[in-house]
Amino acid sequence: MNKVFTKKGFTMKGVALAFETIIYLILAVMVLTVLLFFFTSQASPAQNEFQLLSDQREGCVAYAKQQPQCGSEAFPLASKLRKACDGLKTYNSCKAGIADDACFKECCRSYCRIV
Repeated sequence: MNKVFTKKGFTMKGVALAFETIIYLILAVMVLTVLLFFFTSQASPAQNEFQLLSDQREGCVAYAKQQPQCGSEAFPLASKLRKACDGLKTYNSCKAGIADDACFKECCRSYCRIV
């Protein structure tokens, strides 16, 4: 005859499977969460660079349409273009403290008809 009550308390037969299942589910969720965080954090810099390149292209096209010789920085997307060119970090004349026109001329040189 099986005893339900022992010296240390009740025996818990059949409950071990439920505890193990809960532990496995918790571990699986934790592993998936870590993997998801890892892959999203790795993809973020590339996505940001693609967005900056898109903003640069859009701004340079608007800049070149308004000023074919790239002579003036007064156009609707000037601040967006400045942020994109500065964010790409490949243009020396787009660092802080340098005038926008010099930045735009370097950043959009393939869009402008500069002789």
